[in-house]
Amino acid sequence: MRYELLGPLRLVGVDTRTPVNAPKQQALLTTLLIRSDQVVGSEHLGTELWGERPPRRAQAALHVHVSQVRRLLPAGRLATVTGGYTLRIRAGDEVDAHEFRALSERGRAHLRARRYREAVACLERALTLWRTGPVLTLAGGRTVAVFARWLEETRLECLEMLVEARLALGGHQEVVDLLTAVLADHPLHENFHRQLMVALVRAGRWTDALRAYQHTHRLLREELGLEPDRSLRELHHWILRAYRRREVAQAC
Repeated sequence: MRYELLGPLRLVGVDTRTPVNAPKQQALLTTLLIRSDQVVGSEHLGTELWGERPPRRAQAALHVHVSQVRRLLPAGRLATVTGGYTLRIRAGDEVDAHEFRALSERGRAHLRARRYREAVACLERALTLWRTGPVLTLAGGRTVAVFARWLEETRLECLEMLVEARLALGGHQEVVDLLTAVLADHPLHENFHRQLMVALVRAGRWTDALRAYQHTHRLLREELGLEPDRSLRELHHWILRAYRRREVAQAC
């Protein structure tokens, strides 16, 4: 069985692909998967499903939702234990979010060791696990919300590390193309702007790098009322000085 959280929640068997569409079942199963092989208390699950204002017969309603989820799973995976429930992940089972975590950590280790090709392979594989509409859009409780934030933060970190590794391998133009697409979705992410400026300079596009800074400066002031951070300003000053020296050298 494969449990897929990095997109619309679904269960994938050898010959089956079962989406989980009911909101309460989504919230319940996602919470159990996040806390897989742990006992999740009934009270905690009730809070995840209904917040601080559960219905009058919340315990009975929870039993109904558990029974519905249990029917979606192979026999014996969702167990009732004292005080709550546990979702057992057995040998051969896969949770795409767990695989994503392992690949991102492996990619980080390769990057730190300057094994750039290995880092690119791990990070690209991690990012390909993402599908449209991850659990970030799921209506759930605090456990799901914290998990969703971690997923998004880790995905952005993977993108940053992938860009760094590709820059180290000399893939300046492909990095420019990648960051242009990424910044369309994350226009206020300053480190992506910094990486774009570096990639443009390494590709010999000095004036484009300077224009990129001006665009970033204007965007941050208009959207947040802030100046670019120190590292971005220092990079801009370095590019500007180097560009002027370059012009002088060419004139001579």
